[in-house]
Amino acid sequence: GNQIADSFWRLALREHGLTEAGTLKEGTNVAANSNMEVFFHKVRDGKYVPRAVLVDLEPGVIARIEGGDMSQLFDESSIVRKIPGAANNWARGYNVEGDKVIDQIMNVIDSAVEKTKGLQGFLMTHSIGGGSGSGLGSLILERLRQAYPKKRIFTFSVVPSPLISDSAVEPYNAILTLQRILDNADGAVLLDNEALFRIAKAKLNRSPNYMDLNNIIALIVSSVTASLRFPGKLNTDLSEFVTNLVPFPGNHFLTASFAPMRGPGQEGQVRTNFPDLARETFAQDNFTAAIDWQQGVYLAASALFRGDV
Repeated sequence: GNQIADSFWRLALREHGLTEAGTLKEGTNVAANSNMEVFFHKVRDGKYVPRAVLVDLEPGVIARIEGGDMSQLFDESSIVRKIPGAANNWARGYNVEGDKVIDQIMNVIDSAVEKTKGLQGFLMTHSIGGGSGSGLGSLILERLRQAYPKKRIFTFSVVPSPLISDSAVEPYNAILTLQRILDNADGAVLLDNEALFRIAKAKLNRSPNYMDLNNIIALIVSSVTASLRFPGKLNTDLSEFVTNLVPFPGNHFLTASFAPMRGPGQEGQVRTNFPDLARETFAQDNFTAAIDWQQGVYLAASALFRGDV
């Protein structure tokens, strides 16, 4: 989840004309960024800080973020790390280690909420195959629903794949977490590494790494939230996402497709028109979950376009 966050916030900084330190780049059009404070809040000296809480039961990923070029971006008080980790065990993340740190996490979230005006809800990025993202993620979802029963909760959940697996217990972690997502989230965009790996390999023409997969997820999160951050006609708040995409309570597991998907250096090489864009959007190879969509029906769909349409 934090590796996805690292990729997403890098992309958000570029989209909003901010440096890795959270300051405006020279020449940035502030008027065009009128909704910048949806995901950032302005602090001293004109610096913008992400409205984010980073949580992990293992310090490795967060330590890399803090030691990298975004070391000055995040508020130190919004970072929660706990050792010794969940050992790929849902119960350990949910009960043992989760119980020790959940109150601290909720205090940090409450503090972040106090800095907002007109809170719509929460977005969570996590993997449901490991112990922290599944067990602790489940506990956070339950506590968020208890503390903010009227706010929308959306997750971007990476589900395990049998072809790309780090642990034999990933399916158990995922099943236990999916029940909590079903009970507590308003919407969940499911992604799996098998589909992401296939997409990345096709576009990059090489064997991709996890950073490549996280960059694809960041594109999905950015595109889904673009209408919250930039002017648009539809889906201008999280409640409208629910209205448009969730036909019945409990049927809120979603997937995503992204088009046109281009590799590095290919962005300006191919011109697209609407029929080609629609065809590519619904192509099996562009979905971020490895499911045969021809075996079912669409209950709801929402096409989000960016740019000069």
